[in-house]
Amino acid sequence: AHVRAVVRAQTGVDLEPEVRVLARIELDALAERFGETAVLTVRDGDEAVAVDQVVGRAGLLQVNYRTGTRHPLTVAASGRALLDPGAGVTVSEGELEPGVRGAAAAVLGTGGQPIASLAVVAPAHRFPPDDEVAAALESAAARGVRCRVLLDALGSKAFLRTGWPARMRAAG
Repeated sequence: AHVRAVVRAQTGVDLEPEVRVLARIELDALAERFGETAVLTVRDGDEAVAVDQVVGRAGLLQVNYRTGTRHPLTVAASGRALLDPGAGVTVSEGELEPGVRGAAAAVLGTGGQPIASLAVVAPAHRFPPDDEVAAALESAAARGVRCRVLLDALGSKAFLRTGWPARMRAAG
């Protein structure tokens, strides 16, 4: 509950702590591989909201895509990836900040709908090769964020009165 409250306070989005924790593994791997910032973004209505990042260590200048940053879904790679998961990897340059390039891929839930996007963002002049970033993002997004349920709580009346059973059915 504490992690969820912190995420909500930072971003205004109610995110399951497990999603953020499991996605952090992918963010760490992307940032380590490319030396650039890796970002987890989710949809909140018509906006994309950054809910986590791992800042890269390449060069003197790093992109800090602050947690809680919001922008329209139609702007920047991380937002557009949430709109059209069939597009594969989406690329943008200079849409949120001049001189910054990004590439993102949607993380799909079990129902095939985007639940988040993973992105690599960097100064445009040193952005890693597009094909390498695209392959890494597609691989990370395909692994998705797997959810595990403790079965002993599922049959309880308290659990059944929450919105969780319907949300779990809708998610597949």
